[in-house]
Amino acid sequence: MAESRIPEELNSQLLAALQDKYDAGWRDGAANMRAAILRAAQMPMDGGSIPSSDAGDADVSGGEVKRAPHGAVRRAIIRALNDRPGQIEQQLGAHVERLDPAVSGKSVGAELRRMKNRLYYMDKGRWFLMAYGEKEAPGPSASDGLGESETQATEVGPDEASLAT
Repeated sequence: MAESRIPEELNSQLLAALQDKYDAGWRDGAANMRAAILRAAQMPMDGGSIPSSDAGDADVSGGEVKRAPHGAVRRAIIRALNDRPGQIEQQLGAHVERLDPAVSGKSVGAELRRMKNRLYYMDKGRWFLMAYGEKEAPGPSASDGLGESETQATEVGPDEASLAT
């Protein structure tokens, strides 16, 4: 019988030790959270990162993000498409980075999609500038009243004057 009580005693001791560790971890976590909130409350309102007092705290600042000046991406894309129209997005991104090192090539795709069919249009995967005042990308459209087959017939077919002779 003594052998059957040893594992039970060991089990209860282990459970008590685990519960103590869990409770201590909970208290420490709550104390760390309170300290982080108090540090944040004392931080100036200029958007800086939370000052850290413990070496073990995680870095929450994430580093400073470099941003191009307002409008620089659009100006660089327009310049690049004027230089070489019909570039694919990756070529255009590299071209823009060479023209203006402050502009990231990754921001080119966002600008192209944001202003698609307003400032730029894509044809077969290549990007072009829209003409000034143009409302939509070049090519046949549903707004001109002609379907694609009617457009082809009008462009290719004989005109009435040539049939009369």
